[in-house]
Amino acid sequence: MYVVNLRGETKMAATSTILKASIGRGECLVKFSESGYEVIKDNRDIRVGYLHICTESSEQITDMCRDQIIKYMYNTPRKMPGIGTTVISKYFGGLTKAEAEAIGNGGKKVYYNF
Repeated sequence: MYVVNLRGETKMAATSTILKASIGRGECLVKFSESGYEVIKDNRDIRVGYLHICTESSEQITDMCRDQIIKYMYNTPRKMPGIGTTVISKYFGGLTKAEAEAIGNGGKKVYYNF
């Protein structure tokens, strides 16, 4: 089990990680789990940026949770932050580009920022 600290509460979460983006005023917090992602907070005044590992994130995540982050990266929702290099280096470290493409978009060969 991994501890995720949200709004001063300690909760147990076996397979989640929180990523954060902040540029200018405000921030965006996105929680990823094995079943997808949830926007915890988004009060950014500038709708750009990249998600990076937040201090509340789990130290380890399952492959299923990692796969949800990869799917988000390949299909980033409109006006949501992309995935930053700290996330890619930590969670995608053992994958080839072809493996990430197979998870993220069914193996389509296209260009991405990673």
